[in-house]
Amino acid sequence: MADDRGEIRHVNWAELFSFTQIFKGFRLAIAPGKMLLAFVAIAITWLAAQGLQCAWKLSATHGYAAQSEITAYAQAGETFDRDRKGWLDRRAGMAVSLTGSAQAEFRDGVLSGAKLDRGHFREHFLELVGKEKFEAGNKLEGDAAKDVSQALRAARKEIDAAHGKLSAAVEKAYTLAKDQIKEGQKLPEDKTLTESEKKKKAMTQVEEDYVKAVRALANQRAAMDAQVDAIRGQGLFTTLVDYEWGCLYRGIVAVTNGKIFTGLPLAGAAGTGERGFLAEVILAMSGLMWLLSEHFIFGVILLLVALAIWALLGGAIHRMAALQAARDEKISIKQAVQFAISKWLSFFTAPLIPLAVVFVFGALIVVGGVVGNLWGFGAILMGVLLILAILMGLAIAFIAVGLVSGCGLMYPTIAVEGSDSFDAISRSFAYVYAKPWRAGLYALVALVYGTVCYLFVRLFAWIALACTQMFLRWGCWQGGEAAGKSDKVAAMWPEPTFSQLLPSISWSHLSGWEAVGAGFMWLWIAVIVGFSTAFLLSYASSANTVIYLLLRRRIDATDLDDVYVQESQDKPVIEQPATTPAAPATTTEPATTTEKSEDAEKKE
Repeated sequence: MADDRGEIRHVNWAELFSFTQIFKGFRLAIAPGKMLLAFVAIAITWLAAQGLQCAWKLSATHGYAAQSEITAYAQAGETFDRDRKGWLDRRAGMAVSLTGSAQAEFRDGVLSGAKLDRGHFREHFLELVGKEKFEAGNKLEGDAAKDVSQALRAARKEIDAAHGKLSAAVEKAYTLAKDQIKEGQKLPEDKTLTESEKKKKAMTQVEEDYVKAVRALANQRAAMDAQVDAIRGQGLFTTLVDYEWGCLYRGIVAVTNGKIFTGLPLAGAAGTGERGFLAEVILAMSGLMWLLSEHFIFGVILLLVALAIWALLGGAIHRMAALQAARDEKISIKQAVQFAISKWLSFFTAPLIPLAVVFVFGALIVVGGVVGNLWGFGAILMGVLLILAILMGLAIAFIAVGLVSGCGLMYPTIAVEGSDSFDAISRSFAYVYAKPWRAGLYALVALVYGTVCYLFVRLFAWIALACTQMFLRWGCWQGGEAAGKSDKVAAMWPEPTFSQLLPSISWSHLSGWEAVGAGFMWLWIAVIVGFSTAFLLSYASSANTVIYLLLRRRIDATDLDDVYVQESQDKPVIEQPATTPAAPATTTEPATTTEKSEDAEKKE
């Protein structure tokens, strides 16, 4: 009897474990074209948001936010409005208090910070400071004392004046002390030293005291500037970015520690225990809720501008990822942008339409609440119609869950199918609700793998910046002028850390020329950090595209390489073999991999 048993010669692991397709995400994301488009999207959005923020500071009543205001919003609940109002009411008073104390605080800060115990410099400095009249400035009264902007301008003027007086005193004391030593006056009484050695010792002490005084003066200036900034507050966009970036970074750390579901805010607004990734996502959503609830007009304009930019450049990134993931074909940035332009309205409206439906249902429920205000039968009518409100609430829940879970599939739908926003909404909702566990598994794999990839990219950027800064410090031996530091590079560019690649420069510690140089340094470092952040956008777009293709194959039984192609725009340039005049006339050129037959186009 013949042996009918089969022998397995090859296992297609990619088919058996389809989630391994997501591992192509790094190769897709690191492509220069996608990275460049993502960086341009970040840069344009940042510039537009900064312009909006500046305009808001000039035109809006509350164009500033207190430090850690969003954290207080996420944790304080009902007490947030009261606390924020108290901060707004106290701002003018705090600014006025600086107006009369700046000069005295500078004097005391330098004397206590420098710790001048002895020597020529101390003698002359105390004499000069004693001669200066550090009187309280002219305090603001009446309406001027209630005007925060005017009070802050007055405080800044006082700070500049005090800093100028103390700087002049430090420089003059340094000059007088050196002249006194050169003349041989009041040298150390040490019989074991010669006169030249006594002068050298005294001069060394003067140099040390001078450096300490300059450093103490710079530290006091930085402290005073920090007080002014705390009173003024941060711009709304800056506050939002700082908060959201903190949530993102903590979320990445949580994934590396294997914490995905821990610390969810089930018992309280802030969550319990150490927060995991999902808890940080919820807190990040609190930042958007703060923006829309406390600064609605600013938030709407900002989000619409960001969405409009991403609809163009993000749509181009998804188009490039779709062709490369499905057919391993690459198109130029120009072709990708042309596709995004043709589908811009679909990219722009896809996430907005579900939100609009939610607001319509919410408005109808609000109308039901208004009916309850009617005298007498209003309460009865509201109770009878409650079932309709509950049904609309269920619809809101269905849309909200589908939008949050499936929003990442909307752009891939348009990029792969060449369809419109309604098709993107229907497919994303259908795929998530049809295969929720599979979609969740794909998302979890993409999250863990993307975290590892991003940490690698961030490590690469950190090593590059740290090595550059280290070698610069080896080559630049001059000290910082304004801060009195022995290391000019460290003053202009603080040492980068893995958690903070973009330095927080203390401009008060820099002189004019150093500040200009530090500004250029910050710009170039921001470009590097911007590209590392662009990787996140590129990876998210690529991973979502792969997940869409996998879910489409599982649910609709569509091949992975089935992608809508516009021949005029997406046709890649392929070199054709050279032909000779002797070639027969019946020879046909090979068709490109992206061309489709007319029947297939009609079928689509």
